[in-house]
Amino acid sequence: MNQETPLPHSVCIRNRQLAELDGIREVVNFDETGILLLSSDGELSIEGEGLRIDRFSVESGHVTVVGKISALYYTERKTNGRRSIFSRRSE
Repeated sequence: MNQETPLPHSVCIRNRQLAELDGIREVVNFDETGILLLSSDGELSIEGEGLRIDRFSVESGHVTVVGKISALYYTERKTNGRRSIFSRRSE
């Protein structure tokens, strides 16, 4: 996948148990309580319980997440380093 080519970004959540995401460039970090993705529209954080990445296609930018989804939000990437959802929890 060419990093210069913009990927259309979309999110579809079904019953807070399944998220289908497109336009994902990278899985930055993940565990069963949080997933940090780099989308074509910025960093995307997903929080919940029992989260897992069911599918990730680097070529198409498609990701499927399953588990109990409690929050999904976008954050800005910092130029002097990233601060993930995981670093905030340890403070």
